[in-house]
Amino acid sequence: MIPSELVMPCQGKAGMLDLLIKSHWYKCSVSLEGQHLGITLDDDIDIITSQGDTDIAIPSDVPSGRREVVVNKSVESGGLGISIKGGVENKMPILISKIFPGMAADLTGRLHVGDAILSVDSQDLREATHDDAVRVLKNTGGQVKLEVKYLKEVTPYFLKATLLSSIGWDGLDSFLIPETGRAPPASPRADSRSIPLHFCMVSRQCVTGEEAARCFEIFSPDQKSSCVFRAESPGDAADWVANLTSAIRETLAEAAVLAGKS
Repeated sequence: MIPSELVMPCQGKAGMLDLLIKSHWYKCSVSLEGQHLGITLDDDIDIITSQGDTDIAIPSDVPSGRREVVVNKSVESGGLGISIKGGVENKMPILISKIFPGMAADLTGRLHVGDAILSVDSQDLREATHDDAVRVLKNTGGQVKLEVKYLKEVTPYFLKATLLSSIGWDGLDSFLIPETGRAPPASPRADSRSIPLHFCMVSRQCVTGEEAARCFEIFSPDQKSSCVFRAESPGDAADWVANLTSAIRETLAEAAVLAGKS
């Protein structure tokens, strides 16, 4: 067991770092709050689209008004092949956040990430909660009539969300983690996410060459996911590593206490 007096409490830290995603560096606002690391992607949407690291295209020829799109579900999958976000409880319309390639919605060629779903088979969704919309979409028949309107202004957020989700990093469900810390705090922004630091590992061996002293890497507990960050200076990188190491040690100390109670 790690004695609690040997674990220095993490004071938190915030600043700008570069994050390596799919061989490209992206500017991020990063904040260490307790035992979670918050990441907000700050690069302009033009930079993100030019890198080609997401499969979401921003269409230029979508009519500005309402559109009616008929979707024929496939017999094999039985689904529309979309993910949605939003809902009246989030003060947002029901929005298509992802279209799965090769599935029913994608095959229409007329639906886009950023489309607001106004109605499904004439059932109004403009005041629907997210759960209501999911229920309505799941209960549709083989042919579905969607009334949609493209909202170009929300598409950049979904591009950033898709990019951040490619990091992976599932939360842990373990009795060694306090219940309050098993799920990362929900972010109100689609271009942000929070990474739990329980049982993670920090390394300085991720990059070679001149930039090595400015870089560090955080590994998930199963080491299937990792984030490589680049700081402005070697001193800033060392400061981040010290703060992250302190936060991770706190999770180990908490785990030791919980293990002793089991």
